[in-house]
Amino acid sequence: MWKSIATRIDVEQAPSLRLVAPHHTHPALPRGNSRRRNLAGWVTIAACLVLFAGVWADQRAERSRARERRPAQPPTREYRTEAGQRASVTLPDGSAFQLGPMSVLRVLGGYGSPDRVVELEGDGYFNVTHDEKHPFSVRTARTTIRDIGTRFVVRARPTERSVEVAVADGEVAIDRIASGRAASSEPSQPSGALMVTAGRAALIDEQGAARLLPRASVAARFAWTRGEFVFDHVLVPNVLAELGRWYGSSFVLADKSLDTVRLTTVLRGETMLEALVVLETALDVDARVEGDRVTLTRRTKPQR
Repeated sequence: MWKSIATRIDVEQAPSLRLVAPHHTHPALPRGNSRRRNLAGWVTIAACLVLFAGVWADQRAERSRARERRPAQPPTREYRTEAGQRASVTLPDGSAFQLGPMSVLRVLGGYGSPDRVVELEGDGYFNVTHDEKHPFSVRTARTTIRDIGTRFVVRARPTERSVEVAVADGEVAIDRIASGRAASSEPSQPSGALMVTAGRAALIDEQGAARLLPRASVAARFAWTRGEFVFDHVLVPNVLAELGRWYGSSFVLADKSLDTVRLTTVLRGETMLEALVVLETALDVDARVEGDRVTLTRRTKPQR
């Protein structure tokens, strides 16, 4: 058609001119309509962001309300004694304990729900009301002692490597028993726990291995709960360290030859001055008190 028209108007063909017929035609949009379409897109995105933020805030508020509705865990109660002090406490379940000097006992939050758990550092005496549904246990740095209706004492001092348990009534189970218990003649328990019955004592070493002691004097281990001291062939420095805990004084040996001397004696409720008289007589020493410091010096024998 173009050739025919070009012949008629006597115009040279222009090969640079071509008519292209697209497959789909779209009416051209005015520039104003394009801007409105972009604005509508941004409005849609902003609305989605606002909706997302609202849902997130609502979920966060719901989680916060759920935490507020959840019952608060009761705080841990701590009982502490200093040198020369003792403490006695009865718990709501009727169980009672007594702390020796320089000791700490923590009653964990949620006590009795369902377990009754306490933690001990130092010397503690326990008289437990038995309840199978709410088992009672004492945790120390070395082991856990589970009560089975009993009266028992625990010596778990941070300055000592071992823990000692003595039972007056009932029995306790001591966890974390090593497989090779050569020092104990008792058979292994199927539960993996060492059972300590009335009148027996056990020792737990720094690895947590427990063994029964030979028929030890359980009464002597309970003596401190009655305000008594029982020393049976004990090194003098250990005797003085024990007296220091109970009387709140520092004992010093001026004569180092006393370090290897052993003492056997019983102190029953004496004041510190009365205890010093016992030491002076038993060790043949003079005691000099200066504030909270007590110095023991060997007596010089008179020249003949």
